[in-house]
Amino acid sequence: MKSSNENFEEKTPIQILNEQILAKTLWIRKNEPELSKFLTEMPVSIPTEENPTIDQKNLSDYLDSLNQLIENYRKEHGGVSKSI
Repeated sequence: MKSSNENFEEKTPIQILNEQILAKTLWIRKNEPELSKFLTEMPVSIPTEENPTIDQKNLSDYLDSLNQLIENYRKEHGGVSKSI
């Protein structure tokens, strides 16, 4: 008989990154809505290829760019906003 833990598969690094990106994006929209306009303008989110590959590095780079967006905003507007 299988234990209940065997029914759950471990998350892949890509699944984890997708969850982190979603959480960060939702946080920005809720807590720093003025940054929302930059989400669609971020170079990392605009594919340069017709059929871009979305892999762990692309997702990691995108998450890093979201973190950088928040960090730069905080530096320019003095201080720390609501925590992430």
